[in-house]
Amino acid sequence: MIGQRFLDSTCTFVKAVLVVAALTVVPAKNVLSQSAPSQALVALIDKARAALDAGDGAFARNTLDSLVNALPVGSVDIAEALFWRAAVAESAADAERDWKRLLVESPLSSRAAEALVRLSELELLRGDRAASRAHAERLLMDHANSPYRGRAFLLVAKSWFGENNAKAACNALSQLDPLATAGELKLQHDELRQGCAVPAQADASTTVQKGASEASGDKGAVSRGAVKTNTAPAKASSANATDNAGRKTQVDSRTQFSVQLAAYSRIADANAMVKRLAGMNIVARVDGKAAPYRVRTGMYRTRAEAAEALAQFEKRGIKGFVAEITP
Repeated sequence: MIGQRFLDSTCTFVKAVLVVAALTVVPAKNVLSQSAPSQALVALIDKARAALDAGDGAFARNTLDSLVNALPVGSVDIAEALFWRAAVAESAADAERDWKRLLVESPLSSRAAEALVRLSELELLRGDRAASRAHAERLLMDHANSPYRGRAFLLVAKSWFGENNAKAACNALSQLDPLATAGELKLQHDELRQGCAVPAQADASTTVQKGASEASGDKGAVSRGAVKTNTAPAKASSANATDNAGRKTQVDSRTQFSVQLAAYSRIADANAMVKRLAGMNIVARVDGKAAPYRVRTGMYRTRAEAAEALAQFEKRGIKGFVAEITP
């Protein structure tokens, strides 16, 4: 089976090289007028993503490396290839390199706005709020019709709250108001808006300061809104549990639940993520003695409890999912 899998992967890789060769000889006028990635390129990227999902990250990255190295600079195709190579990168540094290259070589690509959002989120996670805001504001200036404008306003607001500038943050949120109509964007918008509402009887400076700390994940905000995780061992139970939609689910007596926030092929990257989360008052751990190394937080008796914790993370813009842990 291993030999057949290797043979299949090799054949697919050879096909990728051949298709890339064909793409590189497209007439210049066609490259310049191209408005969407070619079907051949999309098919190769889909195969690379499928390989990654199947656990063959090396093949996925090799395929995307070949595409990036062969495609014409500034073309729509190379912008797409750069975007997906960043998406499957093993490290934040590799992803950052490709997002920045995309912006330099293909600033008008349909992927440029999303690359700016990713860079802004990365800088906010690092704690560099000014750099995060610069990327988000560039998106707002250069991409007037982008569907990512809502996320850009949200990132600008978060960066200003992190600098205790509630006035600037609330101004960004006021521009977000018409865009935050549903889903995760509305949840985060409504959460941050709490830092703009000053009760008549309350001290304004105290209230704004509290909202800013909660929204930015300030280290001193543990008692003022930071996400709390249940780290106590789960109690064995064979009773039915209720999931987040109110349905009954059978839970094995040995099953526990946790919130998974990320997974990496290198333990060093997983440990780095745990450290970054600690700076946001989130106690996380690395599960697994071999790749993938999963970054998880909390240990819950029922899926419903884990789902409730996940909802709190999502309000802070942290994505994840509920994971079952069975001995």
